[in-house]
Amino acid sequence: MRVGRSGTQRYQYGYDLGAAFTSDGQEGYTAWARGDLDGDARNSWFRLRGELINGSVVHAPAIEIVDQGE
Repeated sequence: MRVGRSGTQRYQYGYDLGAAFTSDGQEGYTAWARGDLDGDARNSWFRLRGELINGSVVHAPAIEIVDQGE
């Protein structure tokens, strides 16, 4: 499946499977976004973690600010 977007893209998005571990030791995922909105060569970083519980994907209650940067 290809995903596309028209217009200006201000962030780079990605995800890492197995990049987060839950309290019970199960693997999870981390989805992230980074971008340099003001052109100062310093990225803002945001992430959302999640895991698989009883066959359902469960996301963290909030997006984390890793480095607001801007």
